[in-house]
Amino acid sequence: MGQTKTTENKLTDEQKAIVKTNLDKQDILKIIAFAGTGKTTTLASYALNRPNQRFLYVAFNKSMQLDAQRKFPDNVRCRTSHALAFPRFGSKYKHKLGNPRVHTVAEALELTRFDVAKNVWDTLSNYLVSGDRSIGEQHQPSASAKANPLKSQPDLISLARKLWEMMCDEDNDYVSMPHDGYLKLYQISEPELRYHGILLDEAQDTNPATAALIQQQNCPRILVGDPHQQIYRFRGAIDAMQEVRETTTMYLTHSFRFNQTYADLANQILQTFKNELQRIKGVGQTGSLEPVNVPYTLIARTNAGLFDEAVSHYHKHSIAYLGTQGLPFSSIKDGYFLNEGKPEKVRDPFLKRFGDFYTMKEYAKSADDFELLSLCKVIETYETVDIPGLIERIKKKTVQNPSQADVILTTTHKAKGLEFDHVKLADDFIPLVKDDTLNDVDKIDPEEINLLYVAITRSRKKLELNEDLENFMELIN
Repeated sequence: MGQTKTTENKLTDEQKAIVKTNLDKQDILKIIAFAGTGKTTTLASYALNRPNQRFLYVAFNKSMQLDAQRKFPDNVRCRTSHALAFPRFGSKYKHKLGNPRVHTVAEALELTRFDVAKNVWDTLSNYLVSGDRSIGEQHQPSASAKANPLKSQPDLISLARKLWEMMCDEDNDYVSMPHDGYLKLYQISEPELRYHGILLDEAQDTNPATAALIQQQNCPRILVGDPHQQIYRFRGAIDAMQEVRETTTMYLTHSFRFNQTYADLANQILQTFKNELQRIKGVGQTGSLEPVNVPYTLIARTNAGLFDEAVSHYHKHSIAYLGTQGLPFSSIKDGYFLNEGKPEKVRDPFLKRFGDFYTMKEYAKSADDFELLSLCKVIETYETVDIPGLIERIKKKTVQNPSQADVILTTTHKAKGLEFDHVKLADDFIPLVKDDTLNDVDKIDPEEINLLYVAITRSRKKLELNEDLENFMELIN
């Protein structure tokens, strides 16, 4: 592991106060850390000042865990919650790990309707990420009631329990075990984590199962996160910062990533649309709102928006994508073939079963399937275009190494936790301005504001706003 030697005189007063805070066994310290405010440095310094104590740092994902291992002192063990659960439970299912597709659920449970199979899977998924010990009515998806009247709904709870039994059966290779499944088994086994303290990072996006696992431990716990960066609610995440009853709350408000120019923009958005009274202070050396030149990173809200940007950029710039998967080109091709009346060319077994584009779109709307709805939007936008040919032309201008690209294309979700010198924002974020007036706060999902806040706080040097943000700046200034 790395050894972070942070001397006290390099810390802000806020950081020093946190490092000096000693906790008793039942204490929970909540740290509200805004974007770029040095939360990792603070936690590393906290552990470094207690060399005779052993700490567990629980990371949100594998990349955060690996990054933390380089930065934390040797008395800190860095793990994801899934890595904690894998030795005892996940290893039993290593031959069948993964999320089952909807058509697999339908066949396993002998269901004839895909929308019902989707509701069963959603019910089970909601249970897996919850802190509950058993599947109940609270896990049924709210969308299912709208899509199907109760009289036509089967017993989702019984079906979800049956599906769970199949997943837990090590000999049933047909129904795979999700990673959240073995984490659930670990959580309900009530393990004792024997450390002098637990550090939970990205607490605003922690799922209830992990939050319950941390909360039941008998040692000091420090929860760190930014409630305004909660962007994974669609995966069942909760804001553990609000759910867990803390002993003490402290703040990190000094952002080292950028100067007051970006901080003012973030403050204005958070204060206007989320009534946030704490102010971010930009103590970085750079940060200007102006058009960017290549190379730069373009951040979009959706995959549909990202595909639009790929189409507009590929003929004049080399492009790359953050993450290993990039854009879902294979699914876009399949959607195109369905719309063209050529289901025999569709490769994905799930999409192939719809038979035509209309049926797929109706299912996407009834099941409130965000990913599929985004795919439908792409197909309809480029309905008159040879999409497979367009994809091949885009691929020819795509490079594998983002550092070698003129433009890096990414969604906000993939850019979270990262920073870039120059950032441009796509036009597919929630509009803050409508008809030359501010959009109604009550009509905006707070998570959409969070996505915008995360996007604008990724830049270190130059940030090119989209048209809506420029209009917002004009209205409030």
